[in-house]
Amino acid sequence: MPLTPALDAAYRDTDYVALSSPPATLRIDQTCAALDLLLARSGKRVAAFISACNPHGQAQQQEQNDRAHRALLDHLRQRGCALIDGEGRARSGAWPPERSVLAIGIDQAGAEQVGRQFRQT
Repeated sequence: MPLTPALDAAYRDTDYVALSSPPATLRIDQTCAALDLLLARSGKRVAAFISACNPHGQAQQQEQNDRAHRALLDHLRQRGCALIDGEGRARSGAWPPERSVLAIGIDQAGAEQVGRQFRQT
């Protein structure tokens, strides 16, 4: 599904928060010192912030999102990723936070594959 300008703008207006201690707030096309610290502590060089909720930006029922999130966590654990709970938070407050996860140890190609599998791209 192609990314519309409106959906792209919504994604760029979102804080992707890894609920670590301290939390790491990620934004598209910006560096994040807290993420760098998490990676250094883990001994890994790569990570991806991933959600299985609301495929293709289309709102789903909470039960469907919860089921998809559990499946995502199981899949990432099987891949050997270290996981930190997260939330996608619209800075505008236009929608409720979306359950997500920071998967440490997954590269871009792997993250894109997971995104396709969970209908996020």
